[in-house]
This record gives sequence, C-alpha cells and structure tokens, in this order.
Amino acid sequence: NFVESMATSNSDSAEWGLAAVAGFPGSVTVTDEAGIIRYMNAAAGEVYAKWGGLSLVGKNLLDCHNEHTKALLRGMLEKPTTNAYIVDLGRTKKMIYHAPFYKDGVFKGIVEYNLPAGAEITVHKHN
Repeated sequence: NFVESMATSNSDSAEWGLAAVAGFPGSVTVTDEAGIIRYMNAAAGEVYAKWGGLSLVGKNLLDCHNEHTKALLRGMLEKPTTNAYIVDLGRTKKMIYHAPFYKDGVFKGIVEYNLPAGAEITVHKHN
C-alpha cells in the first residue's frame, strides 16, 4: 500500500494516521510525483464512482480531467504548489484542496481533499 510505504515508521502514531485517512468521511486521493493515483480512501471511491471509483488507482490523474484542469495539475506537478477552491454544484458545494507532500524534503506527489462545503461553513478571523 502506497500510503503505508510513505509512513516514516510502523509506530502506533503512523497506524492511527493511516486509519484516520482510510476512515475519513471526506474524499482523500494521493498521487505520486508523475500524477499516477496511488491511493484513494473509500469516500474518494464513492465521489469518483461514475469515473471508475477505486479502479482509478494506478491511472494518471491527467487522464481524468478536462484540458483546463490538466494544465493546472501539470503545473502543480512541475512546480509543487497548493490549490484550493470551492465548487458550486447548485444544491451542494464542495471544497477542493490540493497540496504537495514531501518525504525527507523531496516532492512525492499531491494530496487532494474533496469535502462537502455547505452553508454551515463559517469563517473565523484571528487577529
């Protein structure tokens, strides 16, 4: 399992982290530095079911997107950056958060969080 191989140890802490990602109710997808999907939690499988769900693991994420999004994702793979936005689907909204992840200071891929973002989201200002 790719996520397990990325854990720095087999400690109780790493096991808790892996269990949290696997059981997290939001969609979590992890790619490698070439854009190959290496991990999807169960929620991601459900979110992307009409495109193949968990069978997308092993496929290139660029093959799953339109040209505009492909260009954005290519840029993120070439120059790792964070990308966050909210998609308004009419009846529902989703917050999408893409962030690079690193192991020992080396870029290893992108993590995507895809979360329901309804009206209940509040913004807290900290001074």
